[in-house]
Amino acid sequence: MKVLVLGAAGWVGRPVVRELGKYHELVLADIVPTDSPHPFIQTDVTVPDQVLRACEGVDAAINLTVFREETQKAFDVNVRGAYNVLHAAAKQGVRRVVHSGPTPHAGRCPGDYANDFGVTEDCPPRPGADRYLLTKFLAEEICRSFALQRRLSVVCIRLYVFSQDARARFVLPETVHEDDLAVAFRLAVEVQDLPSRFEIFQIYCDNPTGRAPIDKAKRLLGFAPRVNYEHVWRRAPR
Repeated sequence: MKVLVLGAAGWVGRPVVRELGKYHELVLADIVPTDSPHPFIQTDVTVPDQVLRACEGVDAAINLTVFREETQKAFDVNVRGAYNVLHAAAKQGVRRVVHSGPTPHAGRCPGDYANDFGVTEDCPPRPGADRYLLTKFLAEEICRSFALQRRLSVVCIRLYVFSQDARARFVLPETVHEDDLAVAFRLAVEVQDLPSRFEIFQIYCDNPTGRAPIDKAKRLLGFAPRVNYEHVWRRAPR
């Protein structure tokens, strides 16, 4: 399968490229060059023609692009960029789009899910006025609309904290090791039979807290994280 990875030079992009490169032909895209043996197309997701060119001839596209710091740029990259990717994918006949976004537990506003348990993919987002969360959840709605109206197959991967350290002494329940996260993106590209054309999956480690179940990802994607930080959960109380 030929897979386009947008945002390939970022923190999530690097392990995703490393994992997918073992199994698929890759085309990498980013606004900045990346050192890789795979073909690279310099792409600004806010420029529709550049995204359309990047999507030409690929079977699947993964959108890992994100901007957090400044409101207008965050809207341009996270919202308009998502629209450009979905529009280009529909026009170029891309069969599967995988989109990345935040978990509802990442909230920083009154009424969010920061202190809740049993938060599944069915719980409605509560982004408040946080620019990152709000723009990313707006992007999810764009993904939903294109899946329903343009007959695209779209998978949204929700994540919160990813770690490079399998022996970290402290982790949040919504942490996932970067290697497991990369596998989840590969599974999202490869999975054939999904209940609908639009699906959301939370991707975390498998932990006993019950804050954020990953049952859906286990059941439908076959996701089985290898790093679950048992040394943290089993630590004896002091």
